[in-house]
Amino acid sequence: MIFDIEHGRLDTEIARKIFREIAQEWEKSSSENPVAILSAVLTNRDVGDYCKGPSTDDGDPKLCRVMVASDFVRFNVDKSKTLLRPKRRPSRRDLHELSELGVDGIIINSFQTSNPYVWVTKMSELSPFMMLRDEKSRALEVRNQLGLSHLIEDQRLILLEYTAEFPEINFLTAPCFIEGCPSLIYRSTSQPDRWGRTVHLETLGDGLPEAVHPTVDFGTSFGGCPFKVHYIGELTPSKIPDWSAAEASLPADCNINTISNAVDRLIDLCDD
Repeated sequence: MIFDIEHGRLDTEIARKIFREIAQEWEKSSSENPVAILSAVLTNRDVGDYCKGPSTDDGDPKLCRVMVASDFVRFNVDKSKTLLRPKRRPSRRDLHELSELGVDGIIINSFQTSNPYVWVTKMSELSPFMMLRDEKSRALEVRNQLGLSHLIEDQRLILLEYTAEFPEINFLTAPCFIEGCPSLIYRSTSQPDRWGRTVHLETLGDGLPEAVHPTVDFGTSFGGCPFKVHYIGELTPSKIPDWSAAEASLPADCNINTISNAVDRLIDLCDD
């Protein structure tokens, strides 16, 4: 949060409003858990508060988004136009057929997300990891590169590729803390291409570029646009990583002992 304000990555008025709400929530809350307090403030905000970070250098218009295959088929594929069975987990064969035959004209609804924005990365940056031959290694590496810490179950993953050139997307922005918190792992950064960077789940260093755009109804807005589906592979169940090393890697000026002290500092920054 402090990084975003000190580097002017978020509108000051939005930031000031959020931090004062955090301070108020801290005063009245019985919880001493900073994540719970952040969740209370950052969940279900006005749509206009999101996607207000720095605009990206979108000279690379090919975007992609990793999704759990069963969620994609359940919510975003018009199964009446396919041979997919509505209540069956999509098989590898199903997913390979979607990849080979294409999904033009059969995508419906918005991406399933609990927030009014969608996380994406650059297809050109992710493509080399899609070349790994073993599907379990491929799925694990994609998950780690993108910092997808919530994917720890036995899940088949797909990659949905589309373009940033459609007017319905409007714009891409680098994520700020308002989108990234209170995710289990997130780090604001400033890069020459003005994209954010994921946190690699093994090295804790920078992963791949990341950006956000407002969610849209892809079926209604895009009609027969050229989406591509790529089958990534199947994850094997894994343990939740130990994030103590990530906390220890924070810059010294981010090691603030209490959220109340942090809020005071952030309000001062906004008022400067």
